[in-house]
Amino acid sequence: MKKNLKDLFTSRDSVKDYVDSSLFYDKSMGAFIINDEKIAKDILKSKSFTAFRKKDHIESLSTSNENKRLMKEFYNHWLMYQKEGLHHTEMKRALQRAINHTIKHLVGSSKKAENDIIFKEDLDVIKDVSEPFVVSYLSQFYGLNEADYHLLLKEGDALIEYIMTGDGDGERIVTSIRSVREILKDLIQKEKISEDGFIQAIIHEAGFNIEVLDIILNLVIDGHRPFLSSVNSLIYEKVKYNLSATEHTVKDVLKKHPPFPYIRRVCIKRETYDDVTIEENDHVLILIYTVNDTMKGYGLTFGHGIHYCLGVVVVTIGLERLLILDILNKYDIENYEWMTTFGFKELSSLHIKKTLP
Repeated sequence: MKKNLKDLFTSRDSVKDYVDSSLFYDKSMGAFIINDEKIAKDILKSKSFTAFRKKDHIESLSTSNENKRLMKEFYNHWLMYQKEGLHHTEMKRALQRAINHTIKHLVGSSKKAENDIIFKEDLDVIKDVSEPFVVSYLSQFYGLNEADYHLLLKEGDALIEYIMTGDGDGERIVTSIRSVREILKDLIQKEKISEDGFIQAIIHEAGFNIEVLDIILNLVIDGHRPFLSSVNSLIYEKVKYNLSATEHTVKDVLKKHPPFPYIRRVCIKRETYDDVTIEENDHVLILIYTVNDTMKGYGLTFGHGIHYCLGVVVVTIGLERLLILDILNKYDIENYEWMTTFGFKELSSLHIKKTLP
């Protein structure tokens, strides 16, 4: 008998126990569950499925029509939700060029992390290592100073909360949208953005308009927590198994510990897989943990197809820098705890202690 899918994401073992077919419908989740690599990759490439699943939910919110319009405009500009087509492809190419231009300017973040911990006997990894590293590394990547980066994250809390939990307070979400847009526009207009950073690079590639502004905000606000989760997982694996820096280590860690346990899509045109028909408006959940077990490289940790995450190179370079910190090999894990919600899996605490001589 299948478990309730809401209990599915507590561990890799629970995923394996739950799965007994490549494709089936789960009433508790109101979605088809996919744990087959071939079907998953086909769905993620297919024009019969869309990632922009918030449109109907936004329309049902108890808020003004203007608020609904602004929310739909804002989230439809986010690449992970943006409608597929030629414009989407061209925008992703512009983003890739901007990323390629920016990463060659990234320096020093791992050295700062080493200096922060070198004299400490006991470490709260998330507070003492991961958070400072992520803020230093990503703010440098975007071309923001750390204070402005923190401000955008704080003002964007409601935007991520809506994506993760479906919190439907339209007024609060729209207030957040307007706030982060104004902050970012002000930083750009006052030339408070580094010339070597990603923000200036994408403006050079795609122009300065509302869509580009929202795409930048998508990356800044939505990219922080999953990257932080990946950093925590890497440090956990490095300390626990004394990992060395090899070509495949970062890929292996990201494949084993994907921040998001599933990918959700909505069917917009009827499709049939393994004699199972998925109708228009049906939802599908692709189980990343299960599919990753049979795949090479990153598996589906960064998605696949039109919405494949462009941040893979930024994340990988950051994790590779942490992996070569020899000082972390001088610690042992004292205690840790995983936290799992319906949409996210991460270490909620990780404490390490200097190895006894």
